[in-house]
Formats: sequence, structure tokens, C-alpha cells
Amino acid sequence: MREDALRPSSYLGYDHDTLGIYFLEREAFALAEAQFRRAAWLNPYELMFPIHQAQALLRLGLPDRARLLLHQVLVAHPDNDAARRLWRRHWPDEPMCP
Repeated sequence: MREDALRPSSYLGYDHDTLGIYFLEREAFALAEAQFRRAAWLNPYELMFPIHQAQALLRLGLPDRARLLLHQVLVAHPDNDAARRLWRRHWPDEPMCP
């Protein structure tokens, strides 16, 4: 209930992101994706959460969902280096969003 009352807040989500990175490093990709999704829901202002979620989705073999997340980040923030690097690595022949 408290999370819902505070959402969206720029202070929430980092604990879920840290846990997601831990799961990602241990190749528990589904658990990592769930943590990144929760972090992004709690704090939609932090751009690294959906980027990390896209990385987990790619490792799960879901490139279309990862591409959609990166597209949303790049439309809103075309200068985001992390999203641009991930896009170039996985879709080098496709034009980057704006």
C-alpha cells in the first residue's frame, strides 16, 4: 500500500534494480526481468530500469519486447547512450528512433 501511495517517486525502485542485476548475473533471466519491471513501475523516471529490463528480455529470447522498450526510451530520450549502444548491438541495420 505504501508503494502505491508513493508511486511514482524518484526514490523507489533501486532495490528491485539491484536485485534484478544480481539475478541477471546468475542467469536467472525471468526473475531479473520481473525485478526490472517492478522497478520501472515504481519509478518511471529512471531510464536504466527499462534498459535493464530490455537486456533481460533479450537474454530470455524475447527481442520484440526488448525492442519496444528501447524504442520507448529512445523516443523520449534520443540522447541516452546506454539505450543507443544496446540498440546498435542488437539491431545494427535498423534506424535508431529519432
